[in-house]
Amino acid sequence: LDTIVTHAKNLFAKYSAIAREHNQKVNWATVAKELGIHVKVREKYSRMHARACARNFDWKDCSSWKIKDHPEIFLEPASREKSIKMPRSSDIEASGVPTTVLV
Repeated sequence: LDTIVTHAKNLFAKYSAIAREHNQKVNWATVAKELGIHVKVREKYSRMHARACARNFDWKDCSSWKIKDHPEIFLEPASREKSIKMPRSSDIEASGVPTTVLV
């Protein structure tokens, strides 16, 4: 996943530089076609990669992990993460510390 996303970003940068010389723009469809995947698949991979990076996933040591075996890292936020929200101003004490965070 990391390799695919990194390669896609590098291709986009390469195509952007070439297109800039000709006063044109490049889109992600061109990059996806070069990778041999659909644009929506590239976007999905990019979202999964971003979630894993946000969750401090170690790409060097755990790059062989499968997405289906570890959905808590790569897929949508868990129900507990979804239930956490920003505190209301009425929930903040005078010291500025929130009194409740979970719903």
